[in-house]
Amino acid sequence: MGKGYFNKAVCLVCGHQDRVNHPSKEEYQEVTVCPKCNGAFVDVWKLGKYEKHFNQHKACEHKYQVVSNETTSLYSDDKQLDKVISVVFYCENCLDIQTKEKRIRKGEQVNGCI
Repeated sequence: MGKGYFNKAVCLVCGHQDRVNHPSKEEYQEVTVCPKCNGAFVDVWKLGKYEKHFNQHKACEHKYQVVSNETTSLYSDDKQLDKVISVVFYCENCLDIQTKEKRIRKGEQVNGCI
């Protein structure tokens, strides 16, 4: 008989906790169905990793640096119709990446930020 594997899981809906057995490593699933309420039954260790990552990201006071920016002009019949300004930046603390894009139509007033 082969070695059995298990993990502790908690339901995200009802809070039920139990041990989940797996016949092999290959049959392990991070999320299964709660036997009590059919909610999401999640591996406690994996859930802890996600919560830690979320809390670190949430607590970050973002300090963004611009990675790249570009302005694209759109023309039709030799007349400029629109400009599209795209900026990509990241937080130097948590490495969060953001992309912003602004389309400026001919004759539209532009404020100082995207």
